[in-house]
Amino acid sequence: MQFRSALTAVPIREAKQLVIVGQAWKSQDEAEAAGLRAKHALALALASLRMGADLGDKKRGSFLYRAALQMIEQQFAVRALNDVHGLMTYEADPAPRFASVEPPSILRTMQPARFVRALERGYASGHVPTESEFLAIELYNGSFFERSPRARFLTLVMAVAALIELPDRRQEAQEHVSLLISQTRDSATLTQREKDSLIGALRWLLKESIRRSGMRLAEERLGNREYMELSAAAFFDHCYDRRSRMVHGGGVRGDEPIVGATGASLGTFVADLIGGYHLGFDA
Repeated sequence: MQFRSALTAVPIREAKQLVIVGQAWKSQDEAEAAGLRAKHALALALASLRMGADLGDKKRGSFLYRAALQMIEQQFAVRALNDVHGLMTYEADPAPRFASVEPPSILRTMQPARFVRALERGYASGHVPTESEFLAIELYNGSFFERSPRARFLTLVMAVAALIELPDRRQEAQEHVSLLISQTRDSATLTQREKDSLIGALRWLLKESIRRSGMRLAEERLGNREYMELSAAAFFDHCYDRRSRMVHGGGVRGDEPIVGATGASLGTFVADLIGGYHLGFDA
């Protein structure tokens, strides 16, 4: 695998778009598998380094009509392909040129050796992120492009929530909630709409709360690591409390600097939950 600027004549530090290019593979399936492994490695490596990036997908890119591509091919005597923003496989011979629009700029630099080390660890691990982890990675990456401290903070909390799998409550608690559901269903004073709404809310109580599950996830993945001088579990509790007051309490006026500072630590927390957990915390 080779990591370079999308434009070969431009150094990485000056590039607006970066690509990972693999060697020629015997089949498209092999190339697709290798590309996915590299994409997974890159996602984890960037998270472990606390960097965000738009990794793209097959649905976006610079798509020109075939006639426009043929014009490019005739003008420059090359094979022209649309540049897909994301994983792309293509026939290696003859070598193609790619048509693309102006991409976003790079916002942060990183020591090459440190980046390569993290990428190699990610590729060697072979870890395939789950759908939940990919959603968390997308939210984490998206947070870097949020201008509002509040929006970035809420995006990062959602990234943690995406990683959470809610377990069932204790049997005694489930039985109590089931009794409340039964009483609500049999109520003679509630309308059917009210019954449906309350029963839907009560069913959520059969599962452990997002707050408690998030605290458990933090304990399991981050151990004794601290954020803002709080244990990982206590820090998530603090962030989730602020999120609840912000969303359900009409916002927290005048706290943008606090949210911004907490958001910075929350970004590190989310990066550790995703990249640090899988690749180690010494990237």
